[in-house]
Order: sequence, then structure tokens, then C-alpha cells
Amino acid sequence: MENSAYPCPACGAPADLGRGCSGCGRPPYPPAAEVLALDREIGVLTGEVERARRTYVALIDRLNAARRHRAEVAAAVRAEFPAPVPVPVRIPGPAAHAAPAPPPAGSAAAGGAETSTRTVQGLLFVLGGLLLGTAAVVFTAVAWASVGLAGRALILLAFTALFLAVPLPLLRRSLRGTAETIAAVGLLLVLLDGYAAWTVDLGGVAGWPGTRYVALVGGPARRSRPGTPGSPG
Repeated sequence: MENSAYPCPACGAPADLGRGCSGCGRPPYPPAAEVLALDREIGVLTGEVERARRTYVALIDRLNAARRHRAEVAAAVRAEFPAPVPVPVRIPGPAAHAAPAPPPAGSAAAGGAETSTRTVQGLLFVLGGLLLGTAAVVFTAVAWASVGLAGRALILLAFTALFLAVPLPLLRRSLRGTAETIAAVGLLLVLLDGYAAWTVDLGGVAGWPGTRYVALVGGPARRSRPGTPGSPG
């Protein structure tokens, strides 16, 4: 059998895959023969790799030489034909005006919307009025039973008078939006005063007809609105 000879791994005597070891008589041992075959293949591949390495090195040298030669030729072309210098074009006439200065940082773009300080202030007043109205409703509905009758009346009357008196100075300062918001909270407090009086039967109002009592409480509230809506305050 071709390439089947190998040295016996036990005694070192010649052996092959057909008869086995000629010295100790061991049967054929294929792994030993395979090791020799792989050694021969490795030798062949090593030669091919070395030839490929030499070819690669030669190609790298040719590539570097081509790059150097290209750089030299391009430099010679640039030296013989320099790039033209652009000549500025002068337009006859009066001198051009200076370019307008850019808008300051933080300013709104041309044609864009801008939120003024007065608008933001009015929005904050409206939100504050809504929160105060909510607090008044919660006080009347939840904390009503924990305060005495006199305390209830004084607290509601004090807050009602305050919220109905504040819009007048605001109107004189042209803060109509803020005045209307605070007046709306005051009108809500008027209605809560009426509800509280009905709940405790203050002055026997619980015995009145419901529609008559509602008209009595809500009528002044409708007539007490300050001014007409204007610019937000």
C-alpha cells in the first residue's frame, strides 16, 4: 500500500498498514501512518505559503512604487500648471451697506409667535384662581363639619369679601383677565355661602322654595361680574 509504511510507536521497527510491525509483531496502527501523511502535507503547504508570501511582498512593493511615482508626476503637473487665483468681481455703484446684525439670542424668529411676560403672568393668575376655587369647594364639602357655625360663617365671609374686593384695583391697573379670574372665584364663594346657609338652615332659609333661594343667591352673583373680557392680566 502506497505511503503506508511507518515506524512502530512501540519498538521503532519498520511497520506498514498491511502486515503491522516487523519487529514486535503488533498489528497495523493507522494513527502512526496518518501522522506521517500529515507531516508530508504540512511540508507541501509550507512551501505554498512561502511562495504566496513572496508574491504578496512583491505586490506591496509594486503598489508603493506606483504611489510614489504618481505623487511625483502630480507634483510636476502642479508645478507646471499652477491653479488660477480667483479674482474678486467688483460691481460699480455705491458701497454695499453693512450686513444687518443678527437678532439677539432668545428673540423670536421673524413672523413667529412670542409669549409675552403679561400673557404668562395672566396664565399663572388663572391657574391660581382655579386652585383657590377648588380649595374652597373642598373646604365647604369636606372640612365643613369640623368647624363651628360662627367659624364657618366668618371664614367664608372673609374669603368672599376678599375675592370680591381685589378685582377692582386690578381693573384700574388694566389687568382685566386677572380681575375676572379672581372675581369668578369670589362668585363661586358667594354660591358656596348660599349652600352653607341652606345646609345649616341659617335664618330658616331651608324652608324656602328651592328655585326662589337659588335665584336669590345666584342673581347678585350674575350682576357682579367686573367689566368685559379684555387683554389677559
